[in-house]
Amino acid sequence: MSSQQLLEPIIGGGIHSTNFFNGRRLTAEDLVREKMANRQHERLLGQAVGDGVVYGLDVGLPGGQLTGGTTLEIQKGLAINRNGDALYLPETITLSLVSPSDEAHIIKADFTDCRKVTPIEYPSNTGVYVVLIRPAADLSGSAPMSSIPDDGSIIGCGKSDLVEGVQFRTVKMDLNGPAFEGLNSDTKTKLLEVSDKTDDASVSMFRNIVAHACFGTEEKEKFIVDPFVVTDFSSYGSIKRLSTSNNSPNEITECDVPIAVMRWTDKKISYLDNWSVRRCPTKFATDWSLSFFIEDRVLMERKAIIYQFREHLSTIIAEAASLDTIKAVEYFYYLPPIGILPIRTDSSGIGFNYSVFFEGITYREPVYIESAKFGALIRQALMYHPFKVQDKELVWLYSVIENRRAIDSGESISGRDYLIFTSGNVPYIANARYDASRWNYSNYGRV
Repeated sequence: MSSQQLLEPIIGGGIHSTNFFNGRRLTAEDLVREKMANRQHERLLGQAVGDGVVYGLDVGLPGGQLTGGTTLEIQKGLAINRNGDALYLPETITLSLVSPSDEAHIIKADFTDCRKVTPIEYPSNTGVYVVLIRPAADLSGSAPMSSIPDDGSIIGCGKSDLVEGVQFRTVKMDLNGPAFEGLNSDTKTKLLEVSDKTDDASVSMFRNIVAHACFGTEEKEKFIVDPFVVTDFSSYGSIKRLSTSNNSPNEITECDVPIAVMRWTDKKISYLDNWSVRRCPTKFATDWSLSFFIEDRVLMERKAIIYQFREHLSTIIAEAASLDTIKAVEYFYYLPPIGILPIRTDSSGIGFNYSVFFEGITYREPVYIESAKFGALIRQALMYHPFKVQDKELVWLYSVIENRRAIDSGESISGRDYLIFTSGNVPYIANARYDASRWNYSNYGRV
């Protein structure tokens, strides 16, 4: 630590750029220095925004299929990594997960912190893999090269353009490795128990536990139990546990942005999950105990938990032979603090039977709320944690009046009915209010 005076320029570790003046002979090194100075400024701005997916980069399987493929379809989009690099994919691509040959494949990169040569790891054995986007660059075009000093003669040519782009890679999440060390012993036992099973309930349970390992759901409980013991309040979750600054091919580096998790079984994809690891850009967390409750990262993770449940539920709806018999206790280890559950009605056969879905869980029969309360309920629920299904925690069920009335009157084209469920810790919002509640869709007030 150096001692400085007021108004004294502090330039140690500062950004070096080229000082231009008339008569100075410029070399390629001078221009590269100027380019790198601009790069450093851009990275600082990127770090101020935070790392994550800005928009797009949704990962799916071609043709809308949900499982069974070896090729991913990645939508165009933009992300920012922890270095502050902007990662832009200008068009939707298909990405093969199968090596085209046995030759060694090398990642090309020309970014300062990503230059080390890293072999690509193709999914091979059964396991869970994180799909990552990172910066890449290549040379194209040609330009004449003249002698120095320049006498007008051309002595050769060089590449004219450095083209910056992106590339994708995968990192395996070993079930017995650091990615899942944050799970409690009972949860880890359940994960290993269902890992070799192929029935729908076991696959769903496996997917749910993997997602919450990525969210760091159980690790966060340690912060609440004793916030004075934990000193690093940003180290939870599978992605953080796999992160490194060594640029190892088997770890996630500061160059990488996670965009999806997939399970690879029998040389094909058995499920694909975006929101387990996909996050909106978040700023660096403060190493302070209360940061666990108020930092951007925590809020974005809670949003991701809700989105992940919706994505997971959509897969179940698309693949299940029957939704009537599905029970949350068999398909999920954790449920989000709030979720929307499509339910079966006389006019629509696509949906769950809520009395079966919540069987084994303490719940109250559905009550009516106005749509005006819907948005406020979602925002309020974002302040609460997901809950373990096996704990049989109380669940509130709500039916939205406008939805129910449209179905009853035949105004709804689809006839799709749904219930909103929330954790019992989320305050109850359906007490009857004078001059606000409706007589024909009414509830008895609760204290």
